[in-house]
Amino acid sequence: MLDNEIKRLQPRPNADVNQHWMCDEGRLNHRYVGSPRRLLEGTGTGCEIAESGRGLKFGGVISTYQTIEEMHLFRKLMEALKAVRVGFLTGTQGERQVFPGGFVIEADKTPNRAYAEKVFGAEAVRSGVKWVVEGIESGDVDALLVMNGIPDLAIPAELLAAAKTAKFLAVSDLLQGPLAQAAHVVIPGMAWAEKDGTFMNVDGRVQRVRKAVEPPVAARPEVQWLQEALVALGERKQAVSAEGVFREAMPGLDYGKVGSLGVKANGTHA
Repeated sequence: MLDNEIKRLQPRPNADVNQHWMCDEGRLNHRYVGSPRRLLEGTGTGCEIAESGRGLKFGGVISTYQTIEEMHLFRKLMEALKAVRVGFLTGTQGERQVFPGGFVIEADKTPNRAYAEKVFGAEAVRSGVKWVVEGIESGDVDALLVMNGIPDLAIPAELLAAAKTAKFLAVSDLLQGPLAQAAHVVIPGMAWAEKDGTFMNVDGRVQRVRKAVEPPVAARPEVQWLQEALVALGERKQAVSAEGVFREAMPGLDYGKVGSLGVKANGTHA
């Protein structure tokens, strides 16, 4: 049933982005949405992450599969927890390819690396999880929040080993894996087809995703539990919608302005 629903989603013609083509990564890589390996059992909440963070030295790792809204809230949570180190999970496969006529296939298959680089810096994103792992090993970090979301990503062995030694580990992910098995708090994540949000492509164009299928019952919207943690820490009075978070992250823009074809974000939006 899910396969049929996804297959009905045709690429939206967009002369500035993809003409009428869909990338192989998007066209072929969707079965994980309904995978029997989906993470369906959660333990703990965003509020528990907030409470644990009051007495521990936090670090965070986020994947570039997360939306602009989710990445914005993650940054706010890291600031509220006074996190000393932040790392990144990316999805590089092969080399960047440039074809005659200017057509490009990027090596990184994740949809929001450009926004991560805009907010945290390109060098920080390139460094991956190294800085966080070193922080755990040195004792500068003793609590860790990992938000993955990249389907079938092999968690770096050094991150897995270091995370298991942390006093507190919280994990949000799509699929079952050893990192979630080791976590004190596990929050099943939502796939791109199950949420509303935005991504920024390599050219700085912000584009929307819209909920197409219902998520598993246990899955928690990331924009919801991240805001629950921020409310518990006194950093905001109440949770707002995904579009409300987007307006915070990209001042001057809203979903209406992004529209169906996206909008090029300029340097005033951070």
